[in-house]
Amino acid sequence: MFKPDEFKFGVGIPQIFWAEGTWRLGPKKSQKGDSGIVPVGVLLTNKKHGCCIDVAWEMDVRTIFRFERHGNVNQQWCLYHRPDGAIVIISKLTGKCMDIQGYRSDDGAPVQQWDYLGNTNQLWTLEPLEDHSFRIRSKHSGKVLDMCPHPLADGGAVVQWEWHGGDNQRWWITHAT
Repeated sequence: MFKPDEFKFGVGIPQIFWAEGTWRLGPKKSQKGDSGIVPVGVLLTNKKHGCCIDVAWEMDVRTIFRFERHGNVNQQWCLYHRPDGAIVIISKLTGKCMDIQGYRSDDGAPVQQWDYLGNTNQLWTLEPLEDHSFRIRSKHSGKVLDMCPHPLADGGAVVQWEWHGGDNQRWWITHAT
């Protein structure tokens, strides 16, 4: 379970809350006019397909999928470093984090968004590669984010898979503009 005192502001995951039409970082203050700090969003773009990891505009939908790059807030992610070196990847639209569904460790297990609980299926490492892309590895399973080849159209699944080095497992991480 998430313990707010487990993180130090600016190092781990501070309190995330909705205010003034966007997700904000805490600590949340009750003073009128306090806007918090807006996290910087990044795009996670697949090297092979050129698509971004995307979430649906509906706040209760858990699905993460691929979609043509447009850079809107539903394709923006915030990367938070925990004191233990792990990274939590949080949707700038929903405030939910990237999660391996059901603690699964098999190839093809879907990646979804879920409330942050601090479990290992929500923790990642970013490993730089020789072509300046990144391998995004699950702390839980040791497998990497993979863009499923079928279907090739928008809406295709983002899954975990054993590393084989293909471009569908390589990700560009760029600031959203």
